Amino acid sequence: MGVTITLKDVNDQSPMFTSSNETSVMENIPVNTVVMAVKAIDRDDGRNGYIEYILKSEPMVPFTLGSVDGLLRVSGKLDRESRSHYTLAVIARDRGDPPRSSQTKIFVKILDENDNSPMFDPKQYSASIAENASIGAMVLQVSATDIDEGANGRIRFSIAYGDDNRDFSISEDTGVVRVAKNLNYERKNRYILKIQAEDCAADLWSEGSNSLPIDTKLDMAELTITITELTIIHRYS
Repeated sequence: MGVTITLKDVNDQSPMFTSSNETSVMENIPVNTVVMAVKAIDRDDGRNGYIEYILKSEPMVPFTLGSVDGLLRVSGKLDRESRSHYTLAVIARDRGDPPRSSQTKIFVKILDENDNSPMFDPKQYSASIAENASIGAMVLQVSATDIDEGANGRIRFSIAYGDDNRDFSISEDTGVVRVAKNLNYERKNRYILKIQAEDCAADLWSEGSNSLPIDTKLDMAELTITITELTIIHRYS
């Protein structure tokens, strides 16, 4: 005579997360894009091992979490310049009676997109310098900012036009304008230079960080340089 013993599962196991607790996503990606799949396991059987996922975070967070599939999706606009990361509290809960649950935190880093241009402030500059100024003498320094990150926000300065003879130079890193050649008031006593501030987003492509070329963004400023005449005093005996 055989005896069959059936063991009834007791909900004595809590869900355990097996997925990563950090991820990254580009800013400005479309709503409903999947960011990652949250995954947990439960060694119990039946309803005791059936897991549902719950996103327990601050109000208005721009993410949703699928209760069954655990897919974390974008539900609103992501703007790195406004917020560079999110820490999301996620709960995995089984359907036991009573239910058991576990909680983890997921760190979402928002990656920068080159969506901001450099900006000069001010956009018009003026300076004067003597015609006998030595080569290398500083004329002035221009300034621009770009709120993007990394190479997208790093600015490179150049003289776009207005100085065909290259009488002046500019530091591409600092924006300092200097005398590059001997000046002559009689030859030219006024310059109107267009100064360009360009981001370095293209460097990412050349370094292999992106598969497609990236359009750089730029801004322009005007610099007026007035050459002052050297006064020669003649003495008569």
